[in-house]
Amino acid sequence: MKNHLGSKNLIPAFLLTACLLTNGLHAWTWTGQTGAVNDIALGDLVDDNVVQANEPTYINYSVDLAAQTYDIYIPFSYDGIQPFGLISFINSGNNGAPPDAYLAALEEKNIIWIGGNNIGNPIDIKTRSGVAIGAIYRAMELFNIDPARVYGCGNSGGGALRGQTSREANDT
Repeated sequence: MKNHLGSKNLIPAFLLTACLLTNGLHAWTWTGQTGAVNDIALGDLVDDNVVQANEPTYINYSVDLAAQTYDIYIPFSYDGIQPFGLISFINSGNNGAPPDAYLAALEEKNIIWIGGNNIGNPIDIKTRSGVAIGAIYRAMELFNIDPARVYGCGNSGGGALRGQTSREANDT
């Protein structure tokens, strides 16, 4: 059973961590890791009722989060107790990792970074947006995120797309 972003079929949380998911990827859970965590599958949403799909949509809310991989940067001071900010990144290229020049600011400002892999400019814009928005919803399940400190960014085509995505999903 797959639980796509926006569907109403929920998979219990214990199955997310215990089952082998789509394409042989295991759902990732935070167990205290900090620093760069690369090329991981976040797994499907535990509670897809949080998704606020708007019509008409420029976001693919049925992206298979269990099959999508991400690069995450978790500041070394993150312990899961204090809420941190979150940046969801759309790259024009194919990796989601933050530029090295951003790491000090992520550490100083207590912000977790998450970027989808393989969603560069050649990929359909609705899919790219769905991967980025899905990352926000899923990260809010995995981490203690301050909802007032959720940001989106991108570079080149990803930056233009992020602006469009932010207008449509401004409640995320």
